[in-house]
Amino acid sequence: MIPLEYVIAFAMAITNVIKKHIPDNFSDLIPLIAFFLSVFLNLINALIFKSDALQASKDAFISAGVALALFSGGSAVSKLTKP
Repeated sequence: MIPLEYVIAFAMAITNVIKKHIPDNFSDLIPLIAFFLSVFLNLINALIFKSDALQASKDAFISAGVALALFSGGSAVSKLTKP
């Protein structure tokens, strides 16, 4: 199986490409795109290499959380929690 760090890096690279092609009014969705892309890529990684699905889903949420934290930096969360 491809290491988790490479999956995160690949998801972040794809998210940066997507980020350049979407309008500015959808910029708050970038962390969410990174989250779902990381989950998707790690589950595909597990399916290709026939790994344990439960372990892969756990790793997918870990990688998605890391990608979300790297992209949001807390700014998207603070925007959502302000009244």
